[in-house]
Parts: sequence; C-alpha cells; structure tokens
Amino acid sequence: MNSIKSTARAAVFAALLSSAGLLYSAPSLAATTYRSFYQNSGGNCHGITNTHDNRLRRYEQSLRNTSASNATVVCNLGSDWLAQGLPDQSGGPIDGQVEYVVIWAKNLSAGTPRAMTCTMNDGYVEEPGSSSYTVNIPTLATGTAQSPIEWIPSAGKRFLAPINITCVLPPNTELNDWFVVYEVDVGN
Repeated sequence: MNSIKSTARAAVFAALLSSAGLLYSAPSLAATTYRSFYQNSGGNCHGITNTHDNRLRRYEQSLRNTSASNATVVCNLGSDWLAQGLPDQSGGPIDGQVEYVVIWAKNLSAGTPRAMTCTMNDGYVEEPGSSSYTVNIPTLATGTAQSPIEWIPSAGKRFLAPINITCVLPPNTELNDWFVVYEVDVGN
C-alpha cells in the first residue's frame, strides 16, 4: 500500500512540477516575415471615367496615355488579407502592415519634359486611420529609364491595405510596374 501511495505522490509531484514549468517558462518572441506583390500596371489600372479610359492603351507591361490630353488613372494594387493587419493591442483601429509602395512611370516624349502627380489612399473607404499621400515627380525619366514614385511610411507607422493609387498621366507617358511590401506575423 505504501508503494502505491509513494507512486501516486511521485506522479502528482511530477505533474505539479511540469505544470509550474509551463506556467513560468520564458515568453517566446513573435516572428515576422515579409511578403510582396509585384505586377504590371496594364491589368490593374484604368481611367476614372470612360473618357479617360479611352485615352489609354494597355500593353503587356504598361498602361500608356496615347492621347493629347491628361488621363486620370486609378490603380488598385493587389495584396492578400494578411496585409491588412490586426486591431492594435488597446482595441483601437487596425494597425497597418504595408511598409513600402512604389509604381514606376516614364515619359515617352524625348526632349519634352513631363511631370506627374500621384496620390496613394490606403485602407478601405472611410476606414479609421486611412489617409491620402501625394507625390509629385517634377520630371519623369525618358527613354528606357523609369521614375519610381514611392511611398514610405514615417517612422513607427505602416500603411493600411488595400493600396489604391490615382495618377494624372500627361500625354505620351506610361505607368509600368508596381510593388507592395508588407510584414506578416508568422507566429513563434
């Protein structure tokens, strides 16, 4: 009988030690990785109206304004649901995950300087914390060179997904590729 009690006590003691070890183990650190989406603008961008869309020509690798007038274009840049992020720890608005956005453009009129303005809107319509960010490029690259139009959040901030960009394309300019980078929590 004593040996049964001893064995039972040893089993209970071992279970308690094991439980205590689990309760007081060192906290693990969350691990993150980066994901990105990279595509050509011809399939993701379009004119804001039929009139503006009729000024554009889609190519395999670009979207070009072939008219003599400006064309206003909207680009909805792809990502997946992981780019959206999660509500912050205090229960506040969603904390964005997007850390870098770029769209490349170029001027096809050698000798004729062209400027371009693009505005990025992050997040969904009227989402708390979403904002607009405008970039002006005074002179677009010509020939085979491309001008990057970049958005980088300020220190300690990130953009919300999805990313939406509006650009005013002058005549004989084009949008080429776009690229979105965001951080993803992959657990421990």
